Amino acid sequence: VYKVETVGDCYMTVSGIPEHTPEHAEILCHTALGMLWESREVHDPRTDEPILVRIGIHSGPIVAGVVSDDKPRYCMYGEAITTASRMETHSQLGRIHLSAKAHQCASRSGRFEFVPRGRIPIKGKGEMETYFLQRSLKKSIWEIVRRPRDPAIHSIEGYEELLSICQPGAIDNKV
Repeated sequence: VYKVETVGDCYMTVSGIPEHTPEHAEILCHTALGMLWESREVHDPRTDEPILVRIGIHSGPIVAGVVSDDKPRYCMYGEAITTASRMETHSQLGRIHLSAKAHQCASRSGRFEFVPRGRIPIKGKGEMETYFLQRSLKKSIWEIVRRPRDPAIHSIEGYEELLSICQPGAIDNKV
């Protein structure tokens, strides 16, 4: 996974560049689960509540290259970038939102559990079929974040704790 840039409060990463990586969607899904878990450690100083993040994932072709003479930086452009951004902005707090294309790529391995969100209107895209990532069937949260599990307080896989950060009703897709 490669960190591209931070714009405001958004952080963009990509996988499968500059060399094509067939399992790019699987890598991004595991990264997203880890990011969602780690965000629990960041608390709003006013309320002491965990900061809830939204994550969006899309798969598709991009154009990438180094731009500028003064301060060269690696930039990416294309419809795939826009669609990934739309998945994030139309997600729910504490959720990982995937386009149908990202879902198709991530489903190839059979290593993830998804919940269909159905067709929803996406700004600038029209109605799109989308999904929420629930869990990895390959790795526990503890393996993803490389932290030891405390059997006295943690579930075996860690996904109960991860889903508990969602707002009420978000887990069963009612929000």
